[in-house]
Amino acid sequence: MTTPKPIDFSKVEVLRKRLGLSTVDMAAAMSVSRMTYYLWVRGGNMHPNQARRVHKVIRVLLDLLKSKQWYDEVVSLGPTVRRERLLALLD
Repeated sequence: MTTPKPIDFSKVEVLRKRLGLSTVDMAAAMSVSRMTYYLWVRGGNMHPNQARRVHKVIRVLLDLLKSKQWYDEVVSLGPTVRRERLLALLD
């Protein structure tokens, strides 16, 4: 099994903000705690299995951004509903 490429979390943060997601939303999407997400943003290490999951989540989020579906359907919703919608899309 190959080691996943390192993730540049400064770019992930740009993506998060463009999608109107909170750090809690991103942590939930990546199936980690908010503290773990903050650790990664600050350059902390990530287990290879976590990195694979995060890569998959990022691909889905990039697709959402490209399709504009997210803005049309979800951005105007409240944060709780938005997070639920995001998690449903990732399943």
